[in-house]
Amino acid sequence: MQRTYFSRTARPDAWWQSLVRGESTESEPERSGDPERRAYVALARLSHRVPQLTLSDHACEELAPYAAEWFRRGASEDRLMNALGLIVPKVVHSPFRFVQAKLLRELPPPLPAPRQGVLVMECAECGVPGAPAALPGGLCRPCRSEPHVRDRRGLPADVVRGKAARIRHDLPKRADRTRDRTARHGTAR
Repeated sequence: MQRTYFSRTARPDAWWQSLVRGESTESEPERSGDPERRAYVALARLSHRVPQLTLSDHACEELAPYAAEWFRRGASEDRLMNALGLIVPKVVHSPFRFVQAKLLRELPPPLPAPRQGVLVMECAECGVPGAPAALPGGLCRPCRSEPHVRDRRGLPADVVRGKAARIRHDLPKRADRTRDRTARHGTAR
């Protein structure tokens, strides 16, 4: 199986190198930092989204390790909130137990191991495949050294003159045929 990464956005070499190493290339400020802290903040925000699930400070601290595991498994805060906030009864007698049960029951699967394989990139100018190290700036060595200029020499001058002379010679004959058709049919085709 092949995966192709195409981006219309110009990326610096550091971005492509992190992609090759398998590191995250997205700018994820919300995903950075301590998962326990992120989990605590997300659980504290839950009451604003679903009033039946208002948790105390102590409850948020106790549930934070369960929610942090969601973040370690690659879930976003929105996914966590949707899992906890969907299908909530009108009256929840124990928000702590309800949230705890949902956190454990709907825990996403662990992230798969990083995929091993060979990464081949293409030159942005000519499309020649190559190793990422051989394409700094997205260009192969020939494209980096001098600009790619297509051969625009065209036909030799004497050939062009000969074709032009034949066209000029045939033009009066074509004009005569058009006049003959007009006279026969009444209109030109």
